[in-house]
Amino acid sequence: TPYKKRKPIARLPDVGEKRPAIASHVGSKSHRGEERPLDASRLVSTYKYLNGEEAQIWDEAMEDAMLRCPWIVTLTLIPTSEVVSFADQLESTPLPLPASRTDESNVVGQAAQSFNVPAPQDPDTPYVGYIMGNLRLPPNGIKDPESTGACTQVFTVVRCQPRAFEVAYGDPHETEGSLHPKTAQRFLLSTGDQFRIPPGNAYRLQNHSETADCQLAWTIIRPRASVHGSGEASV
Repeated sequence: TPYKKRKPIARLPDVGEKRPAIASHVGSKSHRGEERPLDASRLVSTYKYLNGEEAQIWDEAMEDAMLRCPWIVTLTLIPTSEVVSFADQLESTPLPLPASRTDESNVVGQAAQSFNVPAPQDPDTPYVGYIMGNLRLPPNGIKDPESTGACTQVFTVVRCQPRAFEVAYGDPHETEGSLHPKTAQRFLLSTGDQFRIPPGNAYRLQNHSETADCQLAWTIIRPRASVHGSGEASV
């Protein structure tokens, strides 16, 4: 953080030094689109690029623990943490198809989790936990209504047919966690659009396209330890 002086922390020598040399392109494979990967030979010859998914990253929660517990050695190694998640390394899981879905498409989405950072157990900490990942809705795919519980969820529409993706919110005058088709508040979104679902709200997602997948990136922000008892959501 730029707002306070950090305690001296030993630096691990040459993080990623033993990993294989990076390929001629930086990033994931070409499944992300039809464009050719960038020829990154000039970049690689000038800078050092890591070939894995981990790096040494400052952890404010670790520093707070050191300040609260002075017997902890203040000169320590910063461990490596996973900070990058390549799409072609993720494993997707089909969303459940509830028995209550009878008069609609039976197509379900595929969700994958990239990061899962638990919330600190200290109720006095200002930091929260979060989960990140992606969701693919095939043509006519549906994610059934779900409540966020005590969490906040944030989505970005990475790719879809213009105005073919629907997000619906439950009426806040109705019972928490419920979403009824006739009273739902609906929006049609396109590539690049974003939306959020605050705690205690129900939402539903649908891809109305007959031909194109809808790709979403999502983050679930967990509450601090003091309110963990109110429940967590899932994608």
